[in-house]
Amino acid sequence: MDIYKIKEAQLNLSVEERRTILLEIEEESDLHIPVLENRRQKLNDNISICPHCSGKKYCKHGKDKGSQRYYCNTCRRTFTEYTGTWLAGIHKRNLLLIIYI
Repeated sequence: MDIYKIKEAQLNLSVEERRTILLEIEEESDLHIPVLENRRQKLNDNISICPHCSGKKYCKHGKDKGSQRYYCNTCRRTFTEYTGTWLAGIHKRNLLLIIYI
């Protein structure tokens, strides 16, 4: 089946049906890797680097809008797991599921 036909058929579904299909695809997919959860875990375990200066010395520095902030001891800047990603400028991350549906 052509991808354009699949997209057209998907647009004819209700929002709830689209969500159900996406959840089923995620559950069955071997390629689904929770990238942000992986990045957050690496930051919490101090095995990642500062996105500004690539420094390895940073510590937790409070929370901002639900996400953990970190403070780099090298460049003295703060960052979150979203810094340097395409999610960095999005203000309403809780609406991302709706955008993709």
